[in-house]
Amino acid sequence: MTTPQPPFPPQPPFPPQRPFHPGQPQQFLPPPLDWQAWQQFQVWQSGQAAVQAAARARSGRSLAVAGVVCGVIGLFLLGILLGPIALALGIVAVNRIEPGRPGRIDAVAAIVLGVVDVFAFFVVLNLMF
Repeated sequence: MTTPQPPFPPQPPFPPQRPFHPGQPQQFLPPPLDWQAWQQFQVWQSGQAAVQAAARARSGRSLAVAGVVCGVIGLFLLGILLGPIALALGIVAVNRIEPGRPGRIDAVAAIVLGVVDVFAFFVVLNLMF
């Protein structure tokens, strides 16, 4: 029977650090990487940032559309419930979407509709009583 092999080859130990002396600046350096590995890491890191930014914008746009839908439905039904939901979704969407990107106007519309829903509810409530 063979002994199981570790999944990765053993790594060399980190270079020893200098002892700590109060009053002297400390310099903690990671183990050195070769230039090609560093370039690959930079490409990977920039790709990850782009993927995260795109996902954040998509989720912000979805929240904006959901806020507009809640705001429009709230004009006719349950304005006191759907108005604050539209307002909250619009605020979150505005914070997620960068200026000038698609969906920003939808987010502002959701905020406006949310405020109009709540205001209209109280106007109708005052007219009834």
